[in-house]
Amino acid sequence: MSNDLSTIAKNVKKYRNKLGISQDRLSKLAGVTLHTLTKIETGATPDPRIETLKKIAKGRKVFQGEGNFSFAKNNVSSLHLC
Repeated sequence: MSNDLSTIAKNVKKYRNKLGISQDRLSKLAGVTLHTLTKIETGATPDPRIETLKKIAKGRKVFQGEGNFSFAKNNVSSLHLC
């Protein structure tokens, strides 16, 4: 399970960096606190809520004009932002 969570953390950070925006900017676009986004990116949040990950995906969509999220194996713990 920790491998899945680290995948979430890596993907959130990877796509944020790919967009070239700060954690602060993405947190504001997504409507989540900077603290929450930081905890997700570092893997400190053991099980991020689906609603929070949807907000982050939506924040990316607002910034780049597109964005999706998908569920691998229909399992919350294996959510991957794409």
